[in-house]
Amino acid sequence: MKNSRLSTWRMLLCLGFAGLLVATAAGCGWLFGSPAERPQKAKETPGQGAPAPAPGMGVQPAGKATGGGTATGPSPASGTAPAGPRTNPPAGETPEIVPKPAADQKTVTLYFADFQAQFVVPEEREVSLTGSKTLPEAVMEEILAGPRDPYLTSPIPKGTRLLSLEVNNGIAYVNLSRFMVGGTAGESMVINSIVNSMVELQGIEKVQILIEGKASDTVGGHVILEEPIGRGPILAYPIFIDEQRVQWLQQRADDGVETWRKDPMEVARRDGRMLRFTLDTVYQELSRKDGVVILETTADGKSYRLELRQPVRQSDGGIWIINNIEELS
Repeated sequence: MKNSRLSTWRMLLCLGFAGLLVATAAGCGWLFGSPAERPQKAKETPGQGAPAPAPGMGVQPAGKATGGGTATGPSPASGTAPAGPRTNPPAGETPEIVPKPAADQKTVTLYFADFQAQFVVPEEREVSLTGSKTLPEAVMEEILAGPRDPYLTSPIPKGTRLLSLEVNNGIAYVNLSRFMVGGTAGESMVINSIVNSMVELQGIEKVQILIEGKASDTVGGHVILEEPIGRGPILAYPIFIDEQRVQWLQQRADDGVETWRKDPMEVARRDGRMLRFTLDTVYQELSRKDGVVILETTADGKSYRLELRQPVRQSDGGIWIINNIEELS
């Protein structure tokens, strides 16, 4: 009986101690955890079935990317509809980028006075045509800019401006601001520089020089510019050689510039224009000896003989110049 009571008390004591442990564990959250730490089932939006963002991640506004992607879900705050995939703007709203057109390059021949104001000498160069600028306008602007050859000069005073230029029925009307030059030679160089340069262009046969819109005017007091002027007759008179210039030309040819000056036939064809021959003039070689070449040609129904020589060195590398011209009877 005594043993039975003792066993009963022991069992009650064990049950009481176990209950105390259970109660203590429940209060401290050891068994099931606190309500804040217990796993919660994510709320679902009807028809969406996607879990809510994890705590601390935040919610991206609709249409903004998280990382590298594009969000399509609605903003919980705004409740707006999901944004669609990103697309390019309509073609009409995108400004068209038009590349700038390249300038049109042309090779032209300009004429400038030699050191004796005896001839106007041809100088070839490239000009750029941009915008609405015409080739005759570009040529006249280059004449006013002056030569690149340091041994040639512009007969037109600096500061002279091109006011207008029109071409009508083969005549170029060149309207310049007022200027004056001294002497008959200076006036002749002005006229020949403009006329010879212009008639090189296709479609121009004569030039009417205007001074501030007036044709009956003069730039030197000797020639009245009242009529259009064309290319004049062949100039058959002695040629004076600029020794400094020929040395410069030889050095350029040695450097690979204007190597055509080493060919007497090509020199006659190109530099013969200072005598008023044209690029189409045909020359016949009569003789070649000791650095001297004799050529013959015809122009305007007359025959001419040209003498060319090598002024610096008499060899295959030496340049040629026109030394003399003679009209044959």
